[in-house]
Amino acid sequence: MAIAAGRLAQIGAGQLGLVTRRQAVKEAGCSDRMLAELCRSGVLERVRRGVYRWRSTQPTFEQAALAACLATSTAVASHVTAMWLYGYRPKKQSRHGKVPLIHVSALHGREQPVQPGVRVHHARALFPTERRVRDGAPVTSPIRTLKDLAGMLPRSELEDFIGHLMSQRLLVASDLRRLHQELSTRSGSGRAGSAKLRLALVACGLDGKTATVLEQRVRRLLRQAGLPEPVAQHPIFDEQRRFVGRPDFAFVAQKIVLEADSYRWHTSPKAFAHDRRRGNRLEHLGWKVLRVTAADVTEGLPELIVQLRSLLGDAATGTVDGAPEGAPCRIA
Repeated sequence: MAIAAGRLAQIGAGQLGLVTRRQAVKEAGCSDRMLAELCRSGVLERVRRGVYRWRSTQPTFEQAALAACLATSTAVASHVTAMWLYGYRPKKQSRHGKVPLIHVSALHGREQPVQPGVRVHHARALFPTERRVRDGAPVTSPIRTLKDLAGMLPRSELEDFIGHLMSQRLLVASDLRRLHQELSTRSGSGRAGSAKLRLALVACGLDGKTATVLEQRVRRLLRQAGLPEPVAQHPIFDEQRRFVGRPDFAFVAQKIVLEADSYRWHTSPKAFAHDRRRGNRLEHLGWKVLRVTAADVTEGLPELIVQLRSLLGDAATGTVDGAPEGAPCRIA
């Protein structure tokens, strides 16, 4: 029995302190009687049907998620549970300390055991590219998680989660642009919440569109004035790493935002209110928000350029690394 217990301990060490009955019998050589004895002696504890936990390990949410997956054939943690494993706490569930309902996805067509506190989502397919391992537990990929959550969460929550994934380097902009293109096709638009997710990507500036003519003209005028090159579509997050916005241009070091207000996108009351709320959040975080319209561009932005020179200070004098005064500022 000591030899079998040692083999069980090795299995549990690689599974957050968990072992299954199948592993105990086939890999460690344990019988059901030996498992029952280990439970009676307080070495093991049954946490799910066919899943046991070493009592010496500390119970965690990650361990609970893995236990639900081990008790469900071919399952991976998904939906809201995947959000938790990726380090994001949903607003509605982060206000209390109870362990939330665990969501797992399993292949469609296989009968799964009923588990208290677990919701099983039946998936027609779970490709290898849609699987990850996070903190020891199998979990759907960030892109698959966004698709699954699109039909469950409000758009504002999706935008915050997208910002979190990008701030943690779990996704990059090119991944999300490809997702936007997929959602725009007939095959990708039939999924529940796909239109909402597509709008969330657009709101985050991740729809893959090129800069507008107005933005291109603003950049050209700034360059002609010898001002430092601003960063386009720079993502900004708050203290809790929630996504705030992706302004048209940003002078990141000086915390200055420049928005090119096109009449096409900013004339509806909803768009106007959204822009103002975002502007208030940026100013609360210490960013100075400047706005430019098509009329300003036509006049050549004289007032804005003077204001930017004052705000940027030495960066706007046209000198870089000891270059002579008045020489054009070249940004690599």
